[in-house]
Amino acid sequence: MIKIVAIIERKYSTLNWIINFVHGIISITIALCCIIFIRKTNTAVIIYSVGLIYSALHYIAAGFKKSTLVYI
Repeated sequence: MIKIVAIIERKYSTLNWIINFVHGIISITIALCCIIFIRKTNTAVIIYSVGLIYSALHYIAAGFKKSTLVYI
């Protein structure tokens, strides 16, 4: 879903597509690392936790981005 949003934003020449694309690539990388280390439960949990923290920070930072849309 994130990559689709990045492709649409790229089509309209906004610079946010780079951020969304990189976020999607990092999310896929974290998921692949969890699959690779699935037999080592502690390692997979740590990788998943880092992914959740990264995703949360990304969405918090996106909340402060300038937008023409007014939220109520």
